[in-house]
Amino acid sequence: MSSILPAQSPLLVAEGNQWNTVNWPTFGPNTSSFRQKIGEDTLLDNTVYHKVYSSNKEFGSDWKFYGDYLRQDTLTNRVYYKDNKDDEVLLYDFNMGLNDTFAVSDYAGVFCQQTVTQIDTILLNNGEPRKRLKLANIDYPSDTHYWIEGLGSTFALIHYFVFCLEDIPLELLCFYANGELLYPPAPQSCFITSPKFHPRHRRLRYNPIRLRQPLRFNRKAFCSIVFALQSHRKRMTEGHINQENTPIDGTSLPSGAYLLSLTDEHGRQYSRWMVKI
Repeated sequence: MSSILPAQSPLLVAEGNQWNTVNWPTFGPNTSSFRQKIGEDTLLDNTVYHKVYSSNKEFGSDWKFYGDYLRQDTLTNRVYYKDNKDDEVLLYDFNMGLNDTFAVSDYAGVFCQQTVTQIDTILLNNGEPRKRLKLANIDYPSDTHYWIEGLGSTFALIHYFVFCLEDIPLELLCFYANGELLYPPAPQSCFITSPKFHPRHRRLRYNPIRLRQPLRFNRKAFCSIVFALQSHRKRMTEGHINQENTPIDGTSLPSGAYLLSLTDEHGRQYSRWMVKI
């Protein structure tokens, strides 16, 4: 008597898988790209994870490890993320169905919900079919992105969730497995640094936070902070977050609307409107 084993989920967390991502500029004309790849496994808290390496070099040299780990449960089709100090969080659940919801949080611990609005199947470049989920931000239904089973978000592998706060400047350019380009079918480029490739204007959603007291962030990776007036984009102040809970004090700024811009050690940019009353 034979038993039927569950089909194994496509491996997103497989050593050698590589993602090339572009970081479109928020303020100026500079465009940057970075690569991420799955490295060797390691044991953390009696659980096996794989290290995630990053490089901002076009040809993938100078790989560095910044403390990011991923693991995949192939039975539940879920992918988990962990950094050096925090507990793991659920990053992807490819087993979700239509109208299911998924809670995410950004670097400041602000939660939002995204819901599955469409499910279909696409073919990778090698002909392999993959499940694709379209997700929409519940608060802003027009803000959508895709998850592709075994590949991840069409925004970025790990940091796709900042789209809860803004029209995200990150975009997946190319995905490789064993050195083979599997997605998309005919990319214009897999590593972009030239302004001529800029996409259409990206609208920053005006849903500001109230600037009444110094802001504190629970990570030290963000190294550049710029307040900019909404009308003139004038740089007001900047600083560095070198340790956890470093206060960012903009309470002395004149009343008005400001854009807080943060750039992490990988060169990724994040922005959030703020209002000083």
